[in-house]
Amino acid sequence: MKKLIIWIGISILIIAGCSQKESTTSPVSENQVNDALFPITIEHAGGSTTIPERPERIVEVAYAADYFKALEVPLLGSTAIDWTGTGNMITAPYLDLQGVEAVPMVDYKPNLEQILALKPDLIVALVDQKDQYDKLNKIAPTILLDLNQSDWRTVFKIIAKSVGKLESADNILKKLDAQIQKAQQEVTMKDAVWVHGTFSSDKQIALGGPLSYADIVYKELNISPSSIVPKGWTDMVSKEAFIDADPETIFIYSPREPEKILETWKKDALFGNLKAVKNNRVILLEQSYWENPGPISIEKRLQDILNQ
Repeated sequence: MKKLIIWIGISILIIAGCSQKESTTSPVSENQVNDALFPITIEHAGGSTTIPERPERIVEVAYAADYFKALEVPLLGSTAIDWTGTGNMITAPYLDLQGVEAVPMVDYKPNLEQILALKPDLIVALVDQKDQYDKLNKIAPTILLDLNQSDWRTVFKIIAKSVGKLESADNILKKLDAQIQKAQQEVTMKDAVWVHGTFSSDKQIALGGPLSYADIVYKELNISPSSIVPKGWTDMVSKEAFIDADPETIFIYSPREPEKILETWKKDALFGNLKAVKNNRVILLEQSYWENPGPISIEKRLQDILNQ
């Protein structure tokens, strides 16, 4: 009996010892895994940039906040423009970037002194700012994005790689692709144009192409474009060319009351006779995510189209 009690006691001590050893072993955090990926070299529109450590103080001046938000990577500063036409320079409203400093863009140029004061360890900028690249790169490692040549998926992967989150990006893309494939079976629109109402007039119409914010229409949902749709980013077409094309489906985006544009068209002898206008196939869009690239925006734009 005494031997049995001794053996039980020894067993308890062994189990307790094992438990103690297990409890002192901490799980590897995602940040630790990400840290192991650095230094990392990123190929981008400005060349190649080596990022020595996982960035934690990021400033983006490339309309790229959506990508960082989707990856759950905090920003220090973010692109700010006059989204609503009220004179207020703010970051993308739909992302609710509380605590992120607004970095105003004037003619696609950010304020270098403001960026310097933020002490970033990574800057994401546009190829339009190439003349400022050397100055930006002296402040912190800088990546240039070319939105005229790269679709949003390519941009997403460049950004994800720069912050050590390629695996997270792949998972996000898989979920989005499943939603998009399902939506492709439901959407029956065709012969479409995407009009940027803010930059259109009674003589010229601003159209978005597959690399613009109309990418959800043409590239993701495979809605057939009208013959006047540009191949890349955007282009202007004359009122006459627009009328001659007579598209079946028209998307009008404007953050400033797109319904007023449609009302003006209905009163016009030529616009009022367009098939899309007569058949109620004009879809009005006004949320800021229609003028901002990224996976969160794509999902919201997808829902807008499905809700028509």
